[in-house]
Amino acid sequence: MAQHTDIIDGRLMGIYVAGSLVAVATGCSLKITHAVRESSNKDSGKWQKMLPGRVGWSMSGNAKFEFNAAYGFADLYALITGPTGATVLISTKTTGDIEYTGNCFLESLDADFPDSADSTYSFSMKGDGVLTKQTTA
Repeated sequence: MAQHTDIIDGRLMGIYVAGSLVAVATGCSLKITHAVRESSNKDSGKWQKMLPGRVGWSMSGNAKFEFNAAYGFADLYALITGPTGATVLISTKTTGDIEYTGNCFLESLDADFPDSADSTYSFSMKGDGVLTKQTTA
């Protein structure tokens, strides 16, 4: 499939954990932050002087809760309770599109089981180091 050249339909994006797509997903997001630090001094007057700080990132998602999902709540549970992080990727998996990948630790995993409605869960992952921007091959 050729690179997308228009606004990306959110249904095409997915989070992959250690190569496996989080199944039955209903949404996903990527957040990149750049902290700034104040460096004002007596000579700054009334205006703050800011300098760049550290860059960080996180990914999060929502999905339907299924016990037999190809990669779902049980897999993320194993990740959050285990001693290691994982490599994650957010991508359309379309050749030529941009994707983002890096190592992370699962930060939260929340399940919701409402009365007479679909059971769902949400998760968030905190980046550990560099988030790499690359082109899908």
